[in-house]
Amino acid sequence: MIGYLRGQLIRSSPAKVCLEVQGLGFELFVSLSSYQRLPAPPAEVQLFTRIQVQEKGIELYGFAGEEERALFSLLVDHVPGIGPRTALSVLGAASPEELRGAVARGDQAWLSRIKGVGKKTAERLIVELRDRFPEVDADLGTVRKPLGEDSIGKDARLALLALGYREAEAEKAVRQARERLPVAGVEELIREALRGSGGKAAR
Repeated sequence: MIGYLRGQLIRSSPAKVCLEVQGLGFELFVSLSSYQRLPAPPAEVQLFTRIQVQEKGIELYGFAGEEERALFSLLVDHVPGIGPRTALSVLGAASPEELRGAVARGDQAWLSRIKGVGKKTAERLIVELRDRFPEVDADLGTVRKPLGEDSIGKDARLALLALGYREAEAEKAVRQARERLPVAGVEELIREALRGSGGKAAR
């Protein structure tokens, strides 16, 4: 088993990255959260890995942290109906704390809003993972942390400021977008904030 790869990040996208290790180029599928933690290429990075044997061949998955890889393995190995791509979608939409909290609370409605997760899959997530998270505190993983404590909300707000929005306007637009899309990634949140505010910043 390959535990991790360390090498030169050649290119990256929200779904896949290419890592050059000793002259070999490895393509790895990544979650949105791992992608957002990576520096812009070219850069030296380390990714924890998991190999998946699929019908179409062998696929390699990369993770910015060991905790995310462990959660990916739990999702793929223990939840019926969750494949590798859906697992990445879950990890990209919810932090480990949010996922643990939603499972502990039995929050099927919140989980089912994640792309690729319907009501039945959300129910399976709760049933299969609740006992696999040791000593989970049901108060952990609120739907979203307050703006300023949440990296996705902060990145979206900074993007709006760069577009000419005032601080209060940017915070309001992101907050309202988050209410409409509670499990959105940063790019989707920015688009929703722009759409909701008409894409216009005060001058």
